[in-house]
Amino acid sequence: AGVALERAADVRFAFVHFNGGAPVAAALLGGNVEAGVNGIQTTIPQERAGALRVLATMGDGHTSFFPGLRTLREQGFDVVSPSSFAVMGPAGMPPEIVGALSAAIRTAIATEEITRRLGELALSANYLDPAGTAALWADIETRQRPLINLARQS
Repeated sequence: AGVALERAADVRFAFVHFNGGAPVAAALLGGNVEAGVNGIQTTIPQERAGALRVLATMGDGHTSFFPGLRTLREQGFDVVSPSSFAVMGPAGMPPEIVGALSAAIRTAIATEEITRRLGELALSANYLDPAGTAALWADIETRQRPLINLARQS
């Protein structure tokens, strides 16, 4: 995402790599870096406390977690890098187990309790069946591959 923004803004960043979102937030709070790209889940507490200012989201649309915040694309930078999470299992998992697990997840995320709890964690559920998940990940990989190659050159 940072490389995509670097290219879209026609600037060069001095990237500092961290092992997760919490160290990024700590570096921002400690004044060790001037800006960062981080997940909503790790950013919300500091933003709500007034310690960090969120400048944009990188999704393809607005998020209810930061009402009124414009996306990078809306601010003139053609960058879309939404976050996705998936439940995975080992290769070769029997289809009947995949189907049962998928059905259980679909049922669970449709409940009010899970929806509420996900919201508390700054997450929202968008159920995709196994084929839809595979297609999503293939699309993400296709879009990210050129950026990964650029990052390796930096």
